This record gives sequence, C-alpha cells and structure tokens, in this order.
Amino acid sequence: MKKKRSMQRHAPHSCIILLKMKLTIAFLLLTVLGGWAVESYSQTRLLTIKMEKSSIENILLNIENQSEYRFFYNGRIDVDKQITIDCENAQITNILDKLFQGTNIRYKVIGRQITLSSDQNEVDTQQKGVNISGKVTDSAGIPIPGVSVVVKGTTKGVITDAGGKYTINSVLSNGILVFSFVGMKTQEIPVSGQSTINVSLEEESIGIEEVVAVGYGTVRKSDLTGAIGSVSSTKIVNVPQTGVANLLQGKIAGMNITTTSGAGDMQIRVRGVTSLNKSNEPLWVVDGVIGAPSPSNPNDIENIQVLKDASATSIYGSQGANGVILVTTKKAKEGSKVVFDTRLVINTLAKKPDLMNAWEYARAYNEVNGAGSISDADMAAYKAGTKGVDWLDQMIRTGFVQKYNININGGSKKTQYYVSGTASDNKAQYVTVKSSSYNVKGGLTTEIAPWLKFNSFIYSSFGKGHNSVPDDAFDGIYTYSPTMDLMDENGVYNKDPYNSIHDNPYAQVMADYTDRNSHSNSLFGEMIFKIIDGLTFSAQGLYSQETNREKEFQSSKISAGSESYATNYNSNSHTWRNINNLTYDKFFGKDHHLTATAVAEFTKSESSSTSFTTHGISNEATTYWNVAAGTSINGSSGFSNSALSSFLGRINYSYKGKYLLTGTMRADGASELSKENRWAYFPSVGLGWNIHEESFFNKDFVNQLKVRASYGIIGNHAVSPYETYARLSFVSRGASYGTSSGYTGYWPAGASNPDLKWEKTAQYDVGIDIGVLQNRITLTTDFYIKKTTDLLFQKSLPSYYGGGSVWVNQGEILNKGAEFTLNVIPVTNKNFTWETNLTAAYNRNKVVDLAGEDFIIPDEGRGSLYSGGVFILQKDAPVGRFYLYNWAGLSDQGVNLFYTKDGGTTNMLNTENRIAVGNTIPAWIFGWNNSFKHKNWDANLLFRFTSRFDRLNVGRYVATAMSGPSRFITMREGYYRSWEHVADKSNARYASLTNSINQNTPNSTQFLEDGTFLRLQSLSLGYTFPKEMTRVADIRLGFNAENLFVITHYSGLDPETVSETNRDGAQDTVYGLDSGSMPMPRSFTFSLRFDF
Repeated sequence: MKKKRSMQRHAPHSCIILLKMKLTIAFLLLTVLGGWAVESYSQTRLLTIKMEKSSIENILLNIENQSEYRFFYNGRIDVDKQITIDCENAQITNILDKLFQGTNIRYKVIGRQITLSSDQNEVDTQQKGVNISGKVTDSAGIPIPGVSVVVKGTTKGVITDAGGKYTINSVLSNGILVFSFVGMKTQEIPVSGQSTINVSLEEESIGIEEVVAVGYGTVRKSDLTGAIGSVSSTKIVNVPQTGVANLLQGKIAGMNITTTSGAGDMQIRVRGVTSLNKSNEPLWVVDGVIGAPSPSNPNDIENIQVLKDASATSIYGSQGANGVILVTTKKAKEGSKVVFDTRLVINTLAKKPDLMNAWEYARAYNEVNGAGSISDADMAAYKAGTKGVDWLDQMIRTGFVQKYNININGGSKKTQYYVSGTASDNKAQYVTVKSSSYNVKGGLTTEIAPWLKFNSFIYSSFGKGHNSVPDDAFDGIYTYSPTMDLMDENGVYNKDPYNSIHDNPYAQVMADYTDRNSHSNSLFGEMIFKIIDGLTFSAQGLYSQETNREKEFQSSKISAGSESYATNYNSNSHTWRNINNLTYDKFFGKDHHLTATAVAEFTKSESSSTSFTTHGISNEATTYWNVAAGTSINGSSGFSNSALSSFLGRINYSYKGKYLLTGTMRADGASELSKENRWAYFPSVGLGWNIHEESFFNKDFVNQLKVRASYGIIGNHAVSPYETYARLSFVSRGASYGTSSGYTGYWPAGASNPDLKWEKTAQYDVGIDIGVLQNRITLTTDFYIKKTTDLLFQKSLPSYYGGGSVWVNQGEILNKGAEFTLNVIPVTNKNFTWETNLTAAYNRNKVVDLAGEDFIIPDEGRGSLYSGGVFILQKDAPVGRFYLYNWAGLSDQGVNLFYTKDGGTTNMLNTENRIAVGNTIPAWIFGWNNSFKHKNWDANLLFRFTSRFDRLNVGRYVATAMSGPSRFITMREGYYRSWEHVADKSNARYASLTNSINQNTPNSTQFLEDGTFLRLQSLSLGYTFPKEMTRVADIRLGFNAENLFVITHYSGLDPETVSETNRDGAQDTVYGLDSGSMPMPRSFTFSLRFDF
C-alpha cells in the first residue's frame, strides 16, 4: 500500500527538527511580512503545469521543481488521487484552485510556503471516529479466535471471538488497524472511513513455511532435511552486543560459544571437536560468500543460520567439518527508511581477587622470613596507607565503549540502495588499552531488465588500537607484592624485591607498548539472469584486501639494565572469489517440487609480510619510528599464496510436501596439496517425512510432525600452504657439524609428504520437528554421530634423517551428542506477549586412534612452571584431559602429599605418578532466552548454564604457593588457610609456609576445579515512543545489563575465561588453563534508537 505523503516525508531536508524550524519561520514571516510576500512573489511568478492522470503528490513536486514554493501537509491529505491539469503561465493561486476543485483540500499561501488542510467537516468526521466490525479468517477461510486487533499507535484494541469476529468503536477514519496472531503474518489495514473490514491472515515466516538459507540457495523450512538453527533480526535488534558471535550465545542448540577473555575474545564450537592439531572454528559465510566482511552493526543483520549436520554443511565440502554460520544482511528495499542508534557501554569488574593489602602482606612476609625483612619505617607507612601499590587499582579501570550506527535504505521499485555506517571507541578495563574502528557499507540493487538484476556492495573499515589485554592479565596483579615503589628516582620501573620474578606489569604497558592499524576493503558484484521460467543463473565476484601495521616500542626504563628495542611489522593480503550458480526451481503439477543447483566456485588468496626489529635505540624519543637508530637491525619477510577450485551440485525434491529428498555432491581441488591428492569429494543425502501432511494425521492439536535423517562426508581444510613440501630453515649450528663453533646455514625443518590429505568427517543425524497449538509450542530434537578420520599429526623425525617434522594423516576421533530446542509462547494478547526459548545440548568425544600411539603429551615442551606438560591425549579417552599429580592432602608437618601409582603417598614429584583427570570440554550446555512485549515496553532475559567441565586454576596457585614465578603469597586465603594459621589442621587448604621440604606445583589436582556455572548472561529493557507521539520517528530508549551474576563453585575470577587458547596451532587439546585471565566484565549499556 502506498504511504500518505506527509510533512516529514516531503520536507526539503530529511531532518524533522529543521522542518519544524521552517514551519516556525514561515508563521513568523506570515505575521510580519505576510501581505507583502504574497503580493511580491505569488503574483509575479508564473508557472506552466501540464500533466495527465498524475497524482496530486507528483503535481506538487513539479511545482516545487519549477519554483521556490514548498508544500506542507499532514497524512489527512489524499495526495494519491489522480488528476489531469493544464495550466500555462498561471499564478500559483489559479493553479491550486484548479487542482483542488471538487476535493476537500484547502490551501493557504504564506510567502513561499503553502500549507494544505482538509475542510472542517472532514476533520470533525475524523475526530468523531467510526465503529468498525469484521471477521478474521485464515487462508482456508476458517475463523481465527484470539486475534489481536489494535489501532496503530494507541492502546485501543480488542480480541476476536470464537467465530473470528470483532467490533472496535470510535476509530479515526484515517487510522490503521493492526491484526496480529501467533504463527500468522501481521497485517496493517487503513480504515479509510470503512465500517466493515474483513481480513484473511497468512501463515507467518516463523512457522513451517519459513524460507531459510542453506548455502548457495534457500529452501522452505517445511522441506528441510538437515539440522539448522536460526536467529532472526527480531531477536537481535533490541539486545545490543559487541559482535555477531555474542548474538548467538545460548540461542542455538549444539553451539558452544565461550567468552575466552574479558577482552571479548570468543571461541565457537559446533557439535564438539573434530581436529586435534588444527582449527575447530566454524566457517563464516556472509550473504552467500565465504570471506565477505561480517557486519559490525547488528542493525545490518536480517538473520543468522547455523548449519550443523552433514546434509547442510557438505555443500561447503572441505571447509564444512566444523559447522557453517550463514549471516544474511539486510538488503536495499523500495521506499525510504533511516535508522540511527547510539550506545554507551560501561564495563566494570564482576569479581575481584581477595588479595592482601600492603600492611597485611608486609606483616606476613616478616612473620615467615624474619622480623626486619621489611623495615619498621616501611611497616609503619604501609599500616598508615601512605606507601604501597594497589595493583588491582593500578591495572584495572572502568571501561567505556561508545558506538554509533546508522542505516539508510531507499529507492524505487526498480532500483534500491542501502548505506550503513558504524563508529566505535573503546577504552578497555585494562589500563592504557584502547581502540577505535570505523566501518561503512553501501549496497545497490537494480533491475536492468525484467530478466536481469544487478546487486553490489562496497565495504571499507579502518581500525586502530593501543596495546592489548594480555592472556594472563591478572598474573602480574596476583604475583606482584604491594610493598614496593613503582619507580626509582631515575624514572626506571622497579622489579618486585619480594615476590614476582617477572617485569613490573605496569611497566609492561607503559614502557613497552604496541600501536596497531588495520584497513580492509571489499568489493562485491552479482548479475542475476532469469533465463526461463524457474531457471536462474547468477555470477558473483568478490575482491577483498586487508592491510595490518603493528609497531612496538620497549623503553630501557622497563627495568634496570634493560635494552630498548623497536619492531615494525606490516602484512597485506588479497582474496579473489568467483561464484557461478545455476538454479532450477519448478513445480510439476501440484505434487512435485524440484530444486536443482549447480555451482562452480574459484578462490585465490595471497599474503605477504615484512618485519624489522632494532635494539639499543640511542634516542628513545623517536620510539618505533627510527629503526636505524639502533645498534643492531634484524629483518624478515614472507609470502604465501593458495587457490581452491570447487564444483558442486544439490537436488531438493518434495512430493506432495510429504516426502523429502536432498542430495549434494561437492568436489574441491586445493593448491596446498600435491597433484595426487589435490581433489576430494564430499557427498551427502538427507531424507524427510512430513507426517502431518498425511491424510490420516489429525491436526487438531499437533499441526507439525516431521522426521529427518541424513548422512554425509565433510572436510577440514586445515593444510597450510607448502606443508606438503620439504622445508629448510636458516639457522646456526655448531656440534652438528662436528665442531663446537657455530656455523650459519640451511638446515632441514620438515620432510615432504605428497600423500597429505584433508581431515574428513562422516556424520549421521536423526531429527524430529514437532509443532502444536498453531506452533505456539515447537520442539526440535537431533541425535548425531561424527567420526573424523585422517587426523593431521605432526611427527618428529630423528636427527639422522635431518631432524625437523612431517605432517601425516593418521588418527581418528568420535563425537556423539543430542540437541533439543523448545520454543513456547505461553501468553499472547493485545497487550502482552511472552516467548521463551530453551536450548540444551550434550556432547561427548573419544579419541579412537592417536597415530598409533597410546598417549601423547601435546604440550610436553613447556618449561619451568608447567615442566613436562599439563595435558594428555589418550586412546579411548576424551579430548581435553589434564595430566596432573594427584594431590593427597597435607602431611602432619603441613607438607604437600601426592598419590603414587601403587596407591601410596609421597611428598616428592615423580612424573610417573601423574594421572589423566578432568575434562576441559563441557558435557551439557543450556540456554534459556525469554522475550517479553507489553504495549510499548520490551524486555529480554537470557540465562546460560554449562556443566561438567574443569579448569586448572593456576592463578590461585601463583597467589598461594611460594614457588615458580611467585616467591611469596599475595592472596589472603593463602595466608589465613595455610598450615600454620588454622587451629584445626584438617581445615588447612595450603601447605606450610616455612617447611623447606615442601614441594609445590600447579600441575596438581589441588588446583583442578569444577567449572560448572549458571550465568545471567543478559537482561534488557526498552520503551518505544511511537512516531504518532513524537511526530519524528519511533524512538526507543534501552538499557541492557550483562553478566549480572554467576553461580559457580569455581574459586577463580571466571569459570569461562582461560589464559591460553592456542599452542603451536593446537587449540582444544591445550585449552583450560586459568593463570590469571581477564574475567568477563559486568556491562551496562544505555541505548537510543531513532527509526525514521
């Protein structure tokens, strides 16, 4: 329906504030100069208007284009009426008299401003209102009881009775009735003076007729045979988040999204772990294109689909083993729309470590190490609070994020445009860390011919940052004593004289800092050809470029005796992608529906980098800018490129909407592999049965019942460029050449393996979809088995073969799991709606084969604190197990005891006594999301519950044990619950502080803790002032709080965050250490959105 032309819509400028100013000025001019203005311009300016069967709106536009006149009117003016007018060299009054002859429109000329209004009788009729009655039915003509009928912009409304009938009184003739019902599309019907309005509602897209993205195409949800989770824009727009991954937390069953640090880093896993030494991150696809930029503005997102089983993901072949996330952004649409929103986020520390202050620490230190270890003068100063460092206050501050988003959408029926921009500024909680970013995206869609359409977008982003939050941000806070001076008299940062052996944590951000700049650009174009009925061909092209620059400077003042250095690093990458898609979508009669898709896709990537480091800079004022000022300069550079060619096909067939078949086949050829193994093939098949479409099925209560099953093979495209080749490294060798002197030369770094292939995952899935009470209650369940073979392992080669390592395909891992998604709308009426969503997922994995080994220590190369490694991989055991000494408690002398293999105890650390224990990967993940709507109020509440996983709390170790990097204790518990300071020794949690034979290690079950938690992830509340009230726009005021509370037995700062997510390329096998990671912040967001 065409919208009424209004003051707001037709103002010379889009800003309503300027419009109101013009109106005010117009009336002032009327008062002071009105008579003169009419005489001087309206009588001298002659116009020619000749238009046949044109709307009044177009005629008014023509007048404005020929003159300085501007028209102002409200929605009561019918400007859609068709008029024929012929005036030549006429005054404006003569033209308007002829134009409005026979209508109820009146005008008033005030200088160059012309106001239009309807006559008083019309106004009186509108103010009095009309009584309206009618009937609401579904598409089959069946009456629908309980439909909400509301006058738009008001709280006036009624509910249809058992026969679908309604009556609503005193509705303005220019009003709009809104008809809404769960599972049906909302309709808005103009009253236009009608006294009877009958409406037929269609099924809503949230029902079984929803069209979902499946990769290289779409499919009706009722025809879906794969396991796909989805989140629509309505679940996103009112819950502000920092990234796309955050929007999915707790909303998709089988998707484990972990906030790994308080800096906002995320880890995403879909249906468990499929690789031991390569990435387990899912593939991201934006608007059907791999590598397209992910939107930074949530307002840009239309919906997000997560492909989980092989029937859905095999279409992406060698890249789909870890699941696929499809992000569909909003497209340009006919009409005009502007959305602007701004947000202020305040980040605070959700939990503080219980550390001793300077006085407590000094008193404990003197007690253990002897009186006078810290002087009496200093003791007095610490007690008075005039001396000492509060490291928590020194390193952590309140963080602030400011963000601004704008979306502009408009165009005609044939050509539409879309522009989106985002600007953000972030002052992190960790001192000195800050960043800012700017993004802009513009899109254009145009119909060149009825058979040809062109789509395009251009995207550009710029970001800069100063410093970054360390993985073990709290390590320095835990280990540095509060009884010290920050600097010496020369401005050199002091090291800890009593406790930590590391550099001053404040010095590490003040005297050693990094500045980063990044810039990326993407250009996308698509031509869509409608060849014949049902047959479409599209050709897409994407070019992406990214540049990163990083500059680091370390001052010699970081600590006494240190040397300054500077590093400049630059990298540049380019990606070219071409996708050619031929799709045939046709109904044959009423019973057969066939969709066939064939795609050829080609990708090429290349990257280069350069790095220079200089030491001993003579003039530190130049920081990292003058590399030549150093006493020595080292440089390096690198280059790599790769290409991937893919050919794929998919067939979707539906018979009578009951029996469903999906079959796919993809062939991938990658340049990273040798010619003999360059191509791999990934098939899948999915079957479905819509039982509710059978004639024997009674739909009175259960309106949807589908059974699904699928099988397919997918891959993990994890082989890096040149890993199949033998490699040399430029090193210095001594004894290897039969001499003690060092010689520089090339040395084997890795052997070739032309037989190297992708990891492959075979997946089975069985699912059931149920909907009852017109889909007010829906349940989706899936059970799956994933078996990954040809795991990539890096094996060391003996020195007599030249040493180095080689990648091989050997190993197998098995994942089994179940997923449940329950959606319920318990309450819905004209004033209040409550929708609740519960997701639950269970996953357990097992290593079936370890390249012929019984066990592997993936981090065996660790030194000092974690000597001998912390994790273990075992055959027939799950991934993510710790390899620890089994703590047996304390002896009667307060010494740590450890179990031996034969069941005894010892106070000695013998690696043979270590055991495999715990699991870093959760068994159960739950999400409970609730959305509420009451008139103009909206609210959302999200809980997350994760259970049966463990964390090694190394942060507690370094703050309570006198070994490793910490020579004394800093945590109150470490002092007050140590052996010497508890009356009942059975309550002692920590060993003696004075017994010299005591041995401490973080690799102990003493510090292994259950990480199970319940978190109130987010709470949001908003109120929308409708445009009918503001006369400007729909204005929403919002408030959102995140991480309000966590219920857990974990004693660390956050059971979810970790200090290490990657070691030598391996991820999940070395995941679960908390050595002082930055906890998730407690965030408060205040938002304001204008929807024009």
